[in-house]
Amino acid sequence: MMKFALFPPRFLGISPSDVLVVEENRLRPSQATVLIVRPLSSLGKLHFKPTSSKLSFVFKEGDVLHLELGSHEEVDECVGQVRGRLESQGVTGTRTSAAKSRALERANKLLDLAKVG
Repeated sequence: MMKFALFPPRFLGISPSDVLVVEENRLRPSQATVLIVRPLSSLGKLHFKPTSSKLSFVFKEGDVLHLELGSHEEVDECVGQVRGRLESQGVTGTRTSAAKSRALERANKLLDLAKVG
């Protein structure tokens, strides 16, 4: 399992089948409490920006898990781990951007206007 530091004493864990958020016990550092466990199979989208330390897991049920890691390099590594785990389960995805989606929507509207006129 890969472990990424959130705001200490919390950590994000990526296991072969689950996403976990764990909080370390401050009085007993060898103990921790699991705050969130979600299966990777229920992941709908993974939102991130290449230059940001913020990461959001959007699950198919509509739940969103917003996290802030230490740096954008950690976000890149975490995204790579999630992609690798999903690919090993046979799940593939595509990278999308809001700007690309808006540009395609505007182009479709222009085409519709051209057809009418």
